[in-house]
Amino acid sequence: MDNSYQKHIHHRYLCGGLTKLKSQCEHTDTILVVGDMHFPCHKAILAAMSTYFAAMFSSGMKESHDNIVTLKGVSAVHFEKVLDFIYSGELELNYEYVFDILQLSSMYQIQSLQLICEKFLAADLTLQNCIFQWKMAMTYHCLVLEERSFWFMGEHFMELSKSKDFLDLSRDELVKYINTDCLNVQKEEEVFDAVVLWFEQDFDRGAKYFCEVSRNLRFPLMDSNTVIERARKSVFFEMYKPNLDFILKALKENQNSPVPGVNLNPVAFKSRREHALVMVDGRRQEVCCFTLHSKKLFGLAKFPYFSNAKAACVHHGDIYVSGGSDQPNTMVKFITDHNRWELCTDLIEGRLFHSMVSVKDQIYIFGGFSKNSVTSPKTIEKFNPSTGEIVTVGEIAYSAGKMSAAAVGDIIYMIGGSQDHYDYLDDELANQPTIFQTFNTKTNMASVLPSVPSITMGSQAITVEDSIYIFTPNGNILTVTDGKSPVIIHVLKSIQYHHFRVLYHHGRFFLMQLAAPKAQDEKLVLSWNPQSREEFSLLWNKLPRSLLDSHWMKVTVSKQHLCYECRR
Repeated sequence: MDNSYQKHIHHRYLCGGLTKLKSQCEHTDTILVVGDMHFPCHKAILAAMSTYFAAMFSSGMKESHDNIVTLKGVSAVHFEKVLDFIYSGELELNYEYVFDILQLSSMYQIQSLQLICEKFLAADLTLQNCIFQWKMAMTYHCLVLEERSFWFMGEHFMELSKSKDFLDLSRDELVKYINTDCLNVQKEEEVFDAVVLWFEQDFDRGAKYFCEVSRNLRFPLMDSNTVIERARKSVFFEMYKPNLDFILKALKENQNSPVPGVNLNPVAFKSRREHALVMVDGRRQEVCCFTLHSKKLFGLAKFPYFSNAKAACVHHGDIYVSGGSDQPNTMVKFITDHNRWELCTDLIEGRLFHSMVSVKDQIYIFGGFSKNSVTSPKTIEKFNPSTGEIVTVGEIAYSAGKMSAAAVGDIIYMIGGSQDHYDYLDDELANQPTIFQTFNTKTNMASVLPSVPSITMGSQAITVEDSIYIFTPNGNILTVTDGKSPVIIHVLKSIQYHHFRVLYHHGRFFLMQLAAPKAQDEKLVLSWNPQSREEFSLLWNKLPRSLLDSHWMKVTVSKQHLCYECRR
């Protein structure tokens, strides 16, 4: 029996037993007093779920000996919901009280509940609430919510820069915001305009913090004439003329010849980055980069070898590609910061139509077909990008090529596949039994799990947080969470193609057709929101024609490399 399934059964019975103990007040050894309400509890359970209570009960303080603990300044109604979660693991959240629950989980250091609240709020970020949620996340040390809301703010800088929430940012918050490399702006002059508005919102505040804020603006990347013209039209610079002199000097600053009296932050010399899709083509050396905000297509450094049937994955922001029909042992790396391809260690066993998955600090290569053998490779190889070492760590339970694969934690999940590299999706193949298997990267053990309840020949798997989403050609969307068997959560009504790639961006999934018609101005892309379950089609400009074995990899690319705009 799979260990993850055992844990699921154990969790269900454990929580059921704990809930029963609480409801019947059996074996309780402390009482929490909140307002007028008394909650009989178990110290061990409270300590197991809350580092706050763990420290309290082991500190030797009065509370560790007494059977009564009084909690002040807390809503009894909301605390009861928190207590129910501690025992049962269940809580139905809504916006009416989610902030109260988040505050309590942070106050009493209940990490699991805090994370649940963070993900609930992060799933519905808008222009109206993102800055508020970012500030709140920093207050309560909510790292997930802080990261998501800040990323959302970076994507929507232009819309937010004129909002009251932006103008009310503190000095430190503003500096952190404008310093992010992924700030979504076309030109640095747009950041200058936004900061000038912040100065003019409160002239005294602007004058006080002018130098501290301005040294973080990327003046070396701005057009001098444009900035000077806008500054001279500003009421702020009319009132504080010495600050205009600082601007004039800063525009002349560069890394090789510093200007006296100007001390810019080193970040001011760096080009911004943009979220983009890099397409590693199946049979060409051209590498296309499609920017997700501006919807433009750029050419990057050419791929170093010709070959179809390659595998690819993103690892720590860089793209790794291996194998293929012509060079089955080759592996290369695309360094996004430098727009450069470089060779890696060769694969131990040559492969085509195989899979690559990034797991923590390692890359795993498995499955596929051998070019000169009738049998499929059974070995699983592990590549360490830091050392360049590649080793064989185990064998796949069911050897196949053309699998979809994704990882959660230490477990790699492999779905479907074929034993013949000439197989392409048709009605006969689509109805073949689906193999669902795993590989534990911690124990190096493989296992076969119960079949997936859907057609998965030609499916695509993608990891989002702690869940795997599987998109199938017949429109089914399945999830795998906590090692449980896959379940169908939605059926797409608008899917019109069998061959596709899936990416996740800005809280949505996008299904991109492969083997599409020849290049045209716009391509149809299907979007699906996992929270609202809404699906709709949209047009993206200038997407290139992709082949059946092409790969779309989402990364961030420095804008200095997005200089050659192309059209295919």
